[in-house]
Amino acid sequence: MNKTVFQRWTALIAVFILFVSNLAFFPTTTFGAALDNAVTVKAIDENGDIVLPLTAVEFDEGEIAFDALIKAGEKQEKAIEYSEFNFGNMISGINNVNNHDDYYWSFNVNGLAPGSDGVSDYELKNADHLLFVLTDNFDPSVTVKVNVTGREGTKIISDEEVTLMKGASAYDALIQAAKVNGKSVVATVDDSWLTYINNVGNTEMEPSDWWKVDHNGTAINNSIVDTPVNEGDQVQLTLQYETSSEPDTEDTENPDHPDGTEDDQSETGDKTSLVTDQQIKDTIQNIKTYIKTNKVTINDWWAWGLVNANEDIPASYITGVKEKVKRTKGTIKSVTELETAIIGLSAAGIDASSVEGYNLIDKLENHAYLQNGSINWSIYALLAVDSGNYQTSEGFREKLIDKIVKAEVNGGGWSFFGKEASPDITGMALSALAPYKEQEAVENAINNGVKYLSSVQVSTGGFSTSDGATSESISQAILGLASVGVDPTGDDFTKSGGDLLSSLMQFKTNENGFSHIKGEGTNEMATQQAFLALLAYQGFKANERPVYQFPVTKHQVKINPDTTVKNKTTIVLIKKSDLESVMNGQEVLLESSNAANQNELHVTLDSDSISDLKYKKASLKINKGDTSVHIPTSILSQIAAEAGSELVEIKLVKKEEPGAIGAVYDFTITAGAKEISNFNGQEVALTFQVDQDKVAKLKASQIKVFYYNEETGEWEVMDNSSYNPETGIVTATTTHFSKYGVFKYEPVNVDQFAETQPDKEAGHELPDTATNTFNMSVIGFGLLLMGFILIYVKRKREV
Repeated sequence: MNKTVFQRWTALIAVFILFVSNLAFFPTTTFGAALDNAVTVKAIDENGDIVLPLTAVEFDEGEIAFDALIKAGEKQEKAIEYSEFNFGNMISGINNVNNHDDYYWSFNVNGLAPGSDGVSDYELKNADHLLFVLTDNFDPSVTVKVNVTGREGTKIISDEEVTLMKGASAYDALIQAAKVNGKSVVATVDDSWLTYINNVGNTEMEPSDWWKVDHNGTAINNSIVDTPVNEGDQVQLTLQYETSSEPDTEDTENPDHPDGTEDDQSETGDKTSLVTDQQIKDTIQNIKTYIKTNKVTINDWWAWGLVNANEDIPASYITGVKEKVKRTKGTIKSVTELETAIIGLSAAGIDASSVEGYNLIDKLENHAYLQNGSINWSIYALLAVDSGNYQTSEGFREKLIDKIVKAEVNGGGWSFFGKEASPDITGMALSALAPYKEQEAVENAINNGVKYLSSVQVSTGGFSTSDGATSESISQAILGLASVGVDPTGDDFTKSGGDLLSSLMQFKTNENGFSHIKGEGTNEMATQQAFLALLAYQGFKANERPVYQFPVTKHQVKINPDTTVKNKTTIVLIKKSDLESVMNGQEVLLESSNAANQNELHVTLDSDSISDLKYKKASLKINKGDTSVHIPTSILSQIAAEAGSELVEIKLVKKEEPGAIGAVYDFTITAGAKEISNFNGQEVALTFQVDQDKVAKLKASQIKVFYYNEETGEWEVMDNSSYNPETGIVTATTTHFSKYGVFKYEPVNVDQFAETQPDKEAGHELPDTATNTFNMSVIGFGLLLMGFILIYVKRKREV
């Protein structure tokens, strides 16, 4: 090969290498797809916090659990640490969370340890769920009850209790219950939708049939494998199928039989006797007896019912909710669980806007799953904020109402899934919209929903839709109708065989409870919902408050201290006399209308006012308009101790910073000449407004609060910050004061280009990524440059 040809080939090869290497930098569009052989992998720490998010990974025949964990770590860019032994690999760390003290990483398959197999022994099977838990207790400790109902109420699995590892999912509960009952479960893993159920117990299914999954009486909104279960939870799977819509020719002229079926009273034409007030009263008392006799663990639904039945909520329930809030720092990952907990706290008379120092209403408003979630989440969100008449950000309630109204299907009613309305979700929607029925759009939606419920009643007074003939459908319909002021026993809801109340009573059991399907044993979820439905009907007749709304001692009290404006600065002086209306444990809100337009806000407190706040265990929220700061009781106590008799001044000073996409402020607290900036591990909550024009094209994950690190002279991201696009507010918590602001966040993996050498004695640590893309790009660019130089030199010589 001559020199000229060599030079040209060198240039072409360089161009080719550079092109191929840079393909990795172009984004690819991916779509959810069912995987032929796949498992899901998840890891949580000792507190239940997610260390490795639930991840679907494919595997080849013969691969082991260790392979799946490594793949999941690479997919999520989380480091996996392990040590090699003769018996196999031992996991020592996941995402930098390592074994410590008596806590070690346990390995579980479908909710339980796989016998004697370790992570290097267990051979993967399709649709397995691999759970890694950092724990000091390797024994199963969470007992869950599972029910599976097939076509026409056929019981496939009945009230099977299984005990699982902490952190297990509803899918794990199903798998273990099916195993005990000798039933098969066919599931598919999807790279986006994770695990979904195809069949249970070899049930004959039509192409349009599907399995509805309820968790503690509420239809789940995500994958069954992404639904964690706790002690005493219940998991219910019900086959959803289309019933025949062709009427019997003999009944076509009988308007009392819209479903084309006969009932027990058809020959005589007599209606089932309507339920008396005494029967309802006795049934409610029987359910109270059921709760006490069976020592039922009180959850959110039970709490709502007990309060409406004039019973006390056990202290253990309240303590449990508070402990969870404290453990999770108010960030409850399941939005449904957060919503029902808020209603439960309201039922207990506890202000959910201040629980263990956390505002659960703010947490709900900013919950990531609520932004683009299912209609069910919006319904419960509206019920939650109305349960204690909580103050929300401007427009939050209106957006929830608008979403629910617009979700109504043609012909009336609401659907959780698809375009066919169901009594369950329709009743829930009516309950949520009830307080707003004076609005024209809401009134029309409610009227259409009521008409739908009447139209789908069958001759017995209940329902027989694709959701199946269940007591929960009737209970939710009664709850919704009673909430909007419609009699569930009125003419529109009384058919030839009875009304909604009499139909519900047909599900009573000998154990003082209610069944899911008529004729079965007591089902706790069905009993919870029947309990609340009967109480709602009682309240409707007595013209009492709706069952989802409770008298809550208001936590927040707004004060109006002396305020002046000078040189673009709002100056506020809080005196003890301004705090006279403040009660123990309340949040003091300072919200000056002048402050929003000023550059600075200075809030001064004398020693008496600080002492009064400390004595009353109050917190202080200062809202300037485009930013706010919430200082909890614990930090006010610290400030009081450090200030002594000195005046305390809290300053919020607006700053201009290049690149900011929202408010930027310098926060300071001084006591006399002393600055107090460190809060000894206690957290202050901050909020910031964003510039809507600057964030219009950004993802929510790119909008973050940063703080200015004075030691390094750089802005650093606050990992706990989150943006709510509905409100345009970014929230974060901090343990010290500094300069904070909102900037665009571009996550950069600094380990991407690093060379990592495993230490075989200390254990291997896999890098966050395993790619040589950068190296290939550098080589390709170098060869390309070399080619251009050679061509240039050649041409110069020819000239």
